[in-house]
Amino acid sequence: MIGVNELVDLFCNWNISSLSAYSSLISTKDEKGTFPPYVPFVGNKYDKYRMFVYGMAQNVKQNNGYLAQYTDVEKVKRLYKSIDIAPRQIMYALIGVYLYAKYKVAIENFTEIKEHIAITNYYKFSLNDGKRDINPNRKLNNPDSYWELNDALSSRELEFLKPEVIISFQGRHNTVIRKNGFLNLVTVNNPSWILQGARGCLKENGSWYRMQTDTNVIALLTKYISQIDKNGYQRKTEAVKIYLGKYFYDWSN
Repeated sequence: MIGVNELVDLFCNWNISSLSAYSSLISTKDEKGTFPPYVPFVGNKYDKYRMFVYGMAQNVKQNNGYLAQYTDVEKVKRLYKSIDIAPRQIMYALIGVYLYAKYKVAIENFTEIKEHIAITNYYKFSLNDGKRDINPNRKLNNPDSYWELNDALSSRELEFLKPEVIISFQGRHNTVIRKNGFLNLVTVNNPSWILQGARGCLKENGSWYRMQTDTNVIALLTKYISQIDKNGYQRKTEAVKIYLGKYFYDWSN
């Protein structure tokens, strides 16, 4: 496994003074100020496929349990393997689908899938307006300093981890990734789209529906659905299957 302590040191000592303009919106902070940027989880088997997965910047509420542990370099070094993105379970299922579509490797367990990837948020500091998360791709006023800081941090981790394939939600940040020379970039719809109704695409008669005839794929999707916690996605199991099935169709053709 690639050691990340060097990257953790770098991130925890990064100059983040430019965030002062967004201090009222930053949710990843405690009474002492903004705590260090998100660092990537790197699985023990990352080197096998060198797949790097980007989420966005889900809200981490103040006093949520991380704050007491995430404010100095040594503690971050011990904790980075526990830091994850949302919606992690759908993302693990999506990675499992990618591995089967591209390599015919069927990994059923989310914990095992996680060990084959590196995963983090592209935006390293979460934002919240007091009511809901702020999408940093498009809902910031005068976003340049925020974008510049996050682009620099993410560019540094990409340089460090040297992925061969990157899976990322759609957004302006993908332009930065490509400019850094990472052309094997696979963009996907943020799974939150499923919860929002997906404009009717994820129904049996919707535009994303693809008939599955591969019994191994059907079994794999069923296995993944069974591992999703009882949350919003649990109530959308058919939509999740269609979402995953569409990407399997795209990636295997």
